[in-house]
Amino acid sequence: MPEKYTQVRFTHPLCRTSLSLKRTPRYLRFTFRGLASCSQNWDALDQLEDTPEEWEQLFAGKLTSRGTMHLDRVVNGRRVGEWHATAEYTPIDPQPTDDVMRDRAKWQRWCLEQEQQALKGEANA
Repeated sequence: MPEKYTQVRFTHPLCRTSLSLKRTPRYLRFTFRGLASCSQNWDALDQLEDTPEEWEQLFAGKLTSRGTMHLDRVVNGRRVGEWHATAEYTPIDPQPTDDVMRDRAKWQRWCLEQEQQALKGEANA
């Protein structure tokens, strides 16, 4: 059985990109390589062991929606329909510091703090 990926869209002021990722956590670090073609130079640190390269620019995104999409295509002369999970991320404002986003332990701590703040806000509402 093939691995399941989620089609992830990240809308950033620089451009909008789409990636196929294995994980879609609430907060996700996106990397930009800064080369000529905008859409082909984005990636995401979706795996727990992923670390950014020194030269990559980092942007933090927050999951804003989940959904599904249907693809209808032809494979070996036969029509094939597939359903894929989708996720949409938007940039976080203000962005965490570069130091936080480059260090896995600091990033994970930052994400937990954001969740705790969100839960406190819901409890007070």
